[in-house]
Amino acid sequence: KKPADSDADYRIVMSALPLDLVYNQAMVNEIKRFFRPTELSVERRLRKIARRRYEQLKTDTKAGLKHRFDQWTHAEAKESKQWDISLNIAAPHVIFPEDFTDSKKKMVVLDLG
Repeated sequence: KKPADSDADYRIVMSALPLDLVYNQAMVNEIKRFFRPTELSVERRLRKIARRRYEQLKTDTKAGLKHRFDQWTHAEAKESKQWDISLNIAAPHVIFPEDFTDSKKKMVVLDLG
């Protein structure tokens, strides 16, 4: 619906608090171990499949973006819509604790904002 206090046809207002990411080396190691292939041949097959899928997605994405762009440019000639967009998004914090299990230990907080 058209906002009452604006000349725009549509309005989007979005606010987000910062996301706190806590680095846990033990968890990272377990995730790496879990996803590590057990056989070299399995790894080669997975890489080949992933590469093939990636190339297909890349081709599809290029074609899709070109199609969407063509639609937008042709639609603008017919009718133009005006958007009022307000984004208030806080940057994430990355936390590196000295000891993950003890809240009294030192930590480094990297504020990406």
